[in-house]
Amino acid sequence: MNFLTLIIAAVGMSFGLLGPDHDHSGHQGMDNAKETMKEQTPHEGMNHAESMLTIDKALYAKADWPAHNKAKKLGAKSFQGQPLPAALGNETWISEQVDTEGKVIVLEFWATWCPPCRKASPMLSELQQKHEKNLAILAISGMNDPEDEVRAYIKEHTVAYSNLYDAEQTIASKMEVRSIPHSVILSTDGVIRWQGNPLSPGFKSALDQVLASDPLIKAKD
Repeated sequence: MNFLTLIIAAVGMSFGLLGPDHDHSGHQGMDNAKETMKEQTPHEGMNHAESMLTIDKALYAKADWPAHNKAKKLGAKSFQGQPLPAALGNETWISEQVDTEGKVIVLEFWATWCPPCRKASPMLSELQQKHEKNLAILAISGMNDPEDEVRAYIKEHTVAYSNLYDAEQTIASKMEVRSIPHSVILSTDGVIRWQGNPLSPGFKSALDQVLASDPLIKAKD
């Protein structure tokens, strides 16, 4: 085997190691680099904790959050300024599951037998449509409300926000929710910025303020 033959053999071995599907033009390496950059792009495919890593935590501390609801009849134990006392995840999605990552979240505790809850529904639906890009309203039922009845009610009353069901009322129990409707507004770092009755005068202004002040929402926009 002469010197030229050795070179040809070595080149052939290199191609063999790369595999038959390798793009020898170098585009595969570029694609991999782009994919890596895409994975590192902030605000995409991240949960609240991961999204927060792309934002200076000090910005959350300095943000102009709404004043805590001081209503005497709050309807639950106040966790304003704190994370949820129990994590989301125990609920069953009744409507199609939506992506909540990088969005302000409103948890709405309600029941089909609750007239004020039904009254608040159209307003919540309008807010969801208005802030579709940055807001996820999750209505959680299950308070003395059979799932089949909830499903039947939702089928007859179409709304823009999402419906979930939790017979154990995991979060509501931890928050000691005593009266409904009860809304909880979470900023993108998972902290409760306001809670109370969505029909109260302060709800809409508090939600608007959270959406306007949230550092991650501002960075996306």
